[in-house]
Amino acid sequence: MKIRILPSSEIDSQKWNDCIQRYAMDIYNEYHFLNAVCLDHWFGFVWGDYEKILPFYQKKKWGLIPYICMPPFCQKFDNKALSAGEWQEALTYMKSNNLTIDYAVVENKDNESWEIRKNYVLNKNGKTFEELKANFSSLVQKNLKRANSELCLNLELPHPGLEGLLDRLSMFQSLVLDKFAPNFWKLKVDFLNYCYATDNQTNQAIAILMYAKFSKKVYLLFPYTTEEGKKKQAMSFLINALVEDDTIEIIDFEGSSIDSIANFYAQFGAVEQEYWAIHWKKSYFSY
Repeated sequence: MKIRILPSSEIDSQKWNDCIQRYAMDIYNEYHFLNAVCLDHWFGFVWGDYEKILPFYQKKKWGLIPYICMPPFCQKFDNKALSAGEWQEALTYMKSNNLTIDYAVVENKDNESWEIRKNYVLNKNGKTFEELKANFSSLVQKNLKRANSELCLNLELPHPGLEGLLDRLSMFQSLVLDKFAPNFWKLKVDFLNYCYATDNQTNQAIAILMYAKFSKKVYLLFPYTTEEGKKKQAMSFLINALVEDDTIEIIDFEGSSIDSIANFYAQFGAVEQEYWAIHWKKSYFSY
């Protein structure tokens, strides 16, 4: 199939997303999600009449030198549908037109020097909440007993106890959103959900969990817990609420390179999955 490289503004969003649905790809590949998390235009490899697709995010250092990086809030891109030849075609193009490549994909389809990364996913597989809860670690089950008696789950804004917590997120807003993903809040229309925990005694919010929902799968984009929330196991309390939600079939914890966080996710029965990242730099001495 013939390949085209298109800027996002020239991509047929309906055909692109039809391909996403056809191959059951993650939200990171979805057209409107990418528009929200990318600062500038992103690009897409398109094979045939959108029979297969693959996005990439190209930026320019000093406004001149092109390089490829992963957009904020995107863990990896889904290249499962591509043949080894199609993937090589895409990678060759990226190497030929960029100084550096930092890129993560679902599958390693060549002999490149890839870094293995870990993801953590809880697939409910039709199990009841009680069956899923039985797979929680004994520590999580113990912590939840305390949290359930001391905390209240909230899903709606505004809340008088949330103001102080949002003030603590000003750095997240200014350094992460304003600088790297100024369109992030557009996700609220189609994808962005949140829940937060308040202390029953003080009515103050002590933890918030922002997550994207795509079909019946959720992706934990931004969990934040205050010091008081950590003492009261507020994040365990919020994750437990997602496990209990019947409208959610899969929880993607998005992985972590920090062992303590990875172990925390695993205690909810999440299964470890591998994905792959490449860090490549053009060498002019090879010519």
